[in-house]
Amino acid sequence: MAFTVGRVAGHPGSFGKEGLCSVPPARRCRHGHILKELRRLSDGGGMESRGRAALGRVVSRRLLLASGAQYTVLRAVLSEVPPRLATGASPSSGVTAGDAGLVSLFGSENRVIRTRERVVAVTFNAAWNDAGLDRILGELARRHAPATFFLTGDFADRYPRVVKRIAAGGHGLGNHSYSHPYFKDLTVPGRVREVRAAERALRAAGAGRALTPFFRFPYSETSPAQVREVNALGFADIEFTTDTNGWKGTGGGMTVVRALRRALDALRPGAILQMHVGASGGGTDVIDARALPRILDAVVSRGYRIIDLRTLLFPSSLTAPPLRWTSEVLASSLHAACIHTRHPPLRGESHRIRG
Repeated sequence: MAFTVGRVAGHPGSFGKEGLCSVPPARRCRHGHILKELRRLSDGGGMESRGRAALGRVVSRRLLLASGAQYTVLRAVLSEVPPRLATGASPSSGVTAGDAGLVSLFGSENRVIRTRERVVAVTFNAAWNDAGLDRILGELARRHAPATFFLTGDFADRYPRVVKRIAAGGHGLGNHSYSHPYFKDLTVPGRVREVRAAERALRAAGAGRALTPFFRFPYSETSPAQVREVNALGFADIEFTTDTNGWKGTGGGMTVVRALRRALDALRPGAILQMHVGASGGGTDVIDARALPRILDAVVSRGYRIIDLRTLLFPSSLTAPPLRWTSEVLASSLHAACIHTRHPPLRGESHRIRG
């Protein structure tokens, strides 16, 4: 199986060629010598063979030349990203992956799995309640179908039992921010707090080895700069090909048949489907939960397989990018820190996000 992940052509939320930032990082960051050194290390044998220690020594020497604010941000990126990439550890201690698997997802909003194989990934968001959970987990179990659940930290705090049930069912857990705000309305430190607080909440709720290095933006509103920010924290942005819109409920004109039609209209090799676990306003009628069995059966009857998004993390299941590309993506993460030196990570972050 050979998969890569990228943008949906023409999607209004996509950016750049193939969903990637097209301007070379070295041209945009005045610390180009750091980026060049990263590329030299990679070209001279690869991140795996040289290891994080060599990278740390090189970057540390250059950081001594940076200003205090720049040092803080670049040091934060070095401490957050390389350990996960060089050793294969994700933000959780559960899913492990090689450098190529996780890093190949960086720099893009990832709305489709690029493959010719007839495979589909099923995902769910959870921020309201757990009204549809029993039916969703039951249908997935009956069909032996994997899914990835993107939970807000607030949801995890309120429903720790749900977090444990999803993990026990063998499904992946992703980060959907803490309080589901519009990221464009937050400062850089505010966005960092949202991501980190959500991860802490998921861990505290018992996500364990089910926790993945996947992040999904609230409202699926992305920008190149914000994608670089979450990449610098060690997360790949995973969006979706289509949303069934079941979350709108009958009051919003949705039905099971319409949700099914939206899913099938988007069916293609590598499609990523988005649904929702609960209902807004304390509702109990979850259209996605009722539509799920029909969606899964229709997808399979058309010759598709349901795959686990975590498959994308493993180099053996991917077409591994060249080492030069790996270094370029890590360089982009360092560039993200360079352009935000006025917003270094804050100390003493509160577990709950307010405002």
